Amino acid sequence: MGLSAHRGRVQKAWSDSLGDQCAQRAPPSLSASGTTNFGTFVVGLPASPGAAGTLGCDFFHFDTVTRRRLYVLFFIDLERRKVFLAGVTAHPVGPWVTPQARNLAATLEDQARALRFFVRDRDAKFVGPFDEVMRSIGARVVRTPVRSPRANAFAERFVRTARAECLDWALIRTERHLDRVLREFVEHYNHQRPHRGAHLEAPVPYLITRRFESANGVERTDRLGGLLHEYRIVASSCAQSGRRRLAQRVYRHALPTRPGPRVSMV
Repeated sequence: MGLSAHRGRVQKAWSDSLGDQCAQRAPPSLSASGTTNFGTFVVGLPASPGAAGTLGCDFFHFDTVTRRRLYVLFFIDLERRKVFLAGVTAHPVGPWVTPQARNLAATLEDQARALRFFVRDRDAKFVGPFDEVMRSIGARVVRTPVRSPRANAFAERFVRTARAECLDWALIRTERHLDRVLREFVEHYNHQRPHRGAHLEAPVPYLITRRFESANGVERTDRLGGLLHEYRIVASSCAQSGRRRLAQRVYRHALPTRPGPRVSMV
């Protein structure tokens, strides 16, 4: 964050890969260390849909009111812009980072999602076991060029969004406080916030679209004490009264029945 890209290194990374592979558009090949060159990754990426099965990763820091620096690790799906918040820590070392990769791998396997490419920068926090976990689920680890934050533009854009819409307006006290605020923001980001890259849809699309013949207005729901707003269409008065009568009927049937007076047969 905040570092300008070095033109010489970026042009060299692009020229080394574009020289022989631009004409045939070959798939990315792994190097001896098991990683993929960024220029080779861009050339081998299909034209459409190019971001399917690609995941980005990055760190960003935040200072609390007590001047304590905390680090946030997150993953972002480049196809739908869905964000996976890994966690918050004050010590982003290898033994903490590697379990976060295992948690992500378990989440992707539960969702039956195939991961082809995993884009990350050259930060020393990403140790060898971290990359091995990504390769174990079939992903190719792609390292961006040196001092080139634009190579991981989707992750950098989420950092700017999180700061501008949430963190710059909040006073964070502890690590737990920051984790709770970010998880609330990520929930809003994934389910309610529209994205131009996803055709003004949320990263997690609605399974059922509710359409009303007539709407009385718009209902607003506040999150984080009014910092975030979510809007929904209010149903018509007929639909509201029908749902209210149905709820009252279900409530009456759910009430326990009192036993009647016992009659003794003498």
